[in-house]
Amino acid sequence: MSGYWEALKKWDEALALTPKDATLYEMKAQAYLQLCEVFPAVQSASKAVQLAPTWWEAYQTLGRTHLGLGEVKLALRSFSKAFHINPSDQELWEEDLQWTLSLLRRKQTMKDQLETVVQQSRISIRTVEEESEESASESTALSDTEAESRLVQFTSGSDEKHEGEQKLRRLPGNYVQMRDTG
Repeated sequence: MSGYWEALKKWDEALALTPKDATLYEMKAQAYLQLCEVFPAVQSASKAVQLAPTWWEAYQTLGRTHLGLGEVKLALRSFSKAFHINPSDQELWEEDLQWTLSLLRRKQTMKDQLETVVQQSRISIRTVEEESEESASESTALSDTEAESRLVQFTSGSDEKHEGEQKLRRLPGNYVQMRDTG
């Protein structure tokens, strides 16, 4: 690994002399990827694309850095541009573009399966307002309806009662609600 750090130092020295050399930025991006330094890799690959917008290898490297970040759609865009410039490259087609497309298909399949499971189980979740320490003392004075709105209710599709199952639960104060950004 120390060889990659040494190479990065040399490329920085070379860039001080030739700051508009896209190949140096692209090679830096590859070295950063080998070191799992994804953010600097994205910056270097982006600079290579900026300096050489018709160089397909710069787009390929940029796509690989985007995959390192988990940005599959951005990676697909970069690989598509690279393939548009150089449609005869088999590695680009098989290892990068097709792989990225398969990742997107798998994500969609998993999303569909999750939706099916949720619909089949008929789980309903009511959102809850976070309870601060100040409002905790006030909640004792709330009516039953108001207090119930601060609880999450889990109901299943069947009417069977399972031993030890709680119908209502109070959320912890440090609860963070996740959302799907896809």
